Amino acid sequence: MKHVDALSRNPIDTVNVNRLEVSDWFYTVQYQDDKLKRIIDQLRDGSAATEISNSYVFSDDRLYKKTLHGNRLVVPALARWRLVQMHHDDIGHVGFQKCIDLIKKDYWFPKMTRFIRNYVTACLHCAYGKSGHGKKEGKLFHIPKPTEPMIMIHVDHLGPFCKTAKGYQYMLVITDSFSKFVIAEPTRTVNSVETIRTLRKIFSLFGYPDKLVSDHGKAFTSRYFKKFSSDKQFRHILTSVACPRANGQVKRTNRTILNALRATDASEAANNWANSLPDILWGINNTANESTTYRPYDLMFSKSSRPRCDIVGNGSVSEPVDVRRNKASKQLKLASDRMKRNFDKKRKTSRVYKKGDLVLWRQAPTSSTSKVNTKLDDVFSGLYIVIKVLGNDRFRIEG
Repeated sequence: MKHVDALSRNPIDTVNVNRLEVSDWFYTVQYQDDKLKRIIDQLRDGSAATEISNSYVFSDDRLYKKTLHGNRLVVPALARWRLVQMHHDDIGHVGFQKCIDLIKKDYWFPKMTRFIRNYVTACLHCAYGKSGHGKKEGKLFHIPKPTEPMIMIHVDHLGPFCKTAKGYQYMLVITDSFSKFVIAEPTRTVNSVETIRTLRKIFSLFGYPDKLVSDHGKAFTSRYFKKFSSDKQFRHILTSVACPRANGQVKRTNRTILNALRATDASEAANNWANSLPDILWGINNTANESTTYRPYDLMFSKSSRPRCDIVGNGSVSEPVDVRRNKASKQLKLASDRMKRNFDKKRKTSRVYKKGDLVLWRQAPTSSTSKVNTKLDDVFSGLYIVIKVLGNDRFRIEG
C-alpha cells in the first residue's frame, strides 16, 4: 500500500476566495457612473475638452480631480454614502470637522461639505449617544421676585438620613423667595399625607403663600396635594423635569444645611441630626444673605432676634421693616441681573421648536442602588412629539 491512489483518500474541503480589492471596487463603481464614465472615456481617447482635461486626470485606472492641494480621487454617487460611513461610523463616530478633514485629504465629489454635514447631523447613533460639547442651550429666565415675605416659597425634601430615635429620616425644607428665611421640619416619610400635615403646621404660624414652587416629587404630584392647594387657594408651580435650577432657592439651602450637619457633632452621632437642626436654622436666618445684604430674620419680622450671647443686649435694628424690605428688593433685582449675566455667558440661545416637531429628550440621571454602570447608556431617549409650547424654552412632549 505504498502507492495509494489519491482518489481513495478522504477529500479535503477547500474554498477558493476571489478577493476584491478596494481599488478594484472603486474603479468598477466609477465606471458604473454614467457621467464619470464619459469623462474617463474622453480622457483615455484624447477627445476631452479643455475644461475637462484641466479639471480631471485619469491615472492607474482611476479618475482624479485636480485641486490646489493635489489630485483627489473622484467619488461616484453610489460610493459616497459608504465612504462617509467608513470615515465616521467605522472610526468611532467622529465629529463633522474631523470627518471632512479625513475625506478631503484624499477624495473629492461635488457639494461634499454639505453631504458630509447632512450625514453626520442625521446620524442616529450620534443623536442618541453623544452629550454634545461647547456651550449648552438655554439661557436663564427670571422668576418674578415678590416684594414681601411669604408671597412665594420654595419647598423640597432632603434625605434620607440615619433614622433618629423618633423615627425621623427626612426633612421638609422651605425657603422664602423674598427674605430667604428658612424653615425645616424633620419628617418620617416623604409621602403627601405627612407633607401636607407639616405644611399646615408651618402655615398656621406664617400664613399661606400665594405661590408654592416644588419639583415633581410624589408628595407634590399626588391628587391629595392638588386638592390641598386648591382648598387653600395657593398656586402650585411644578418645575420642569431635570431642571433643578428652577427651584434653586431651596436647593442652595439644602446644600447649606448638609454642609452644616457634616461639620457639627451630628456627623459623630448621625442618628442625632434632628437635634442639631434648630441651631443650624438660627445661624442661616441670622446671618446676612449675599443677595439681599440683610439677615433673613430682619426681613421676615419687624423685630430683630435676640443675640446668642446675653451680654450684647437687644439686637433691634434701627430701620423700619418697610425700609429694609424696599432696600432688599432693589438688591435682589441687582443680584438677579448679575446672576443672569454670568449664567448666560456660558450658554447659547436654544433652538426653537413648534408644536408637532419630533425631538429627543436628554435623560436625567437618577440615583440607583443596583450598582449597574450606566456610562455607556444612551444620553437621549425618544422619539417624542412636541404637543405644547410653554414659553421660556419649555415644552410639553409625549412619546
